[in-house]
Amino acid sequence: VTRGAPQVMSAAARALQAAHVEGLVLRLAHTPPPAGPVLSYRQVLDRRGDVAGPPQEVAWVAAGHPTTADPATATAAPGGRIARPWGWYETVHKGPGYQVKQLTVSPGGLLSLQKHAHRAEHWVVVGGVADVHLNGVDHQLRADDSIHIPQGAVHRLGNSADTPLEVIEVQSGAYLGEDDIVRLDDIYARR
Repeated sequence: VTRGAPQVMSAAARALQAAHVEGLVLRLAHTPPPAGPVLSYRQVLDRRGDVAGPPQEVAWVAAGHPTTADPATATAAPGGRIARPWGWYETVHKGPGYQVKQLTVSPGGLLSLQKHAHRAEHWVVVGGVADVHLNGVDHQLRADDSIHIPQGAVHRLGNSADTPLEVIEVQSGAYLGEDDIVRLDDIYARR
């Protein structure tokens, strides 16, 4: 478990910073919150002299960070919001050998006890309290805490609080498909 900003500057945190994802405000201790108004994607493009692009909220760009999105094809989330019985996730950035997801775990939500053969994960809690089980050890993480899930490790994420849990997940590995999940236990009876 990593607590606080200095330790968070791992490869995962650098990947998060490099993503410059629209609609995602990273509230890590080493990243100050945006100053000034949150601009829509169109307002940011209009200031640059461009006119194309969907009206997405771009707090990251408004805070002075560059955007990597192509205005003609930009979306707030490349994969869209995917509902799960425990809440939802959204793929917010993909690159060679890694992808970044935003997870929201509903109060009482519990992901399956699982492991991955082809990827590691790094979780950064950005809101709420995370109940993490990793290789037989239970951890409780709060905002700005992070934990590394090695490839092949048995793990589970849950939210026993009465407010939603917000986690940024950075996956890295040779294969990042959703079918790289071996479920060992699941309260929703998924296989």
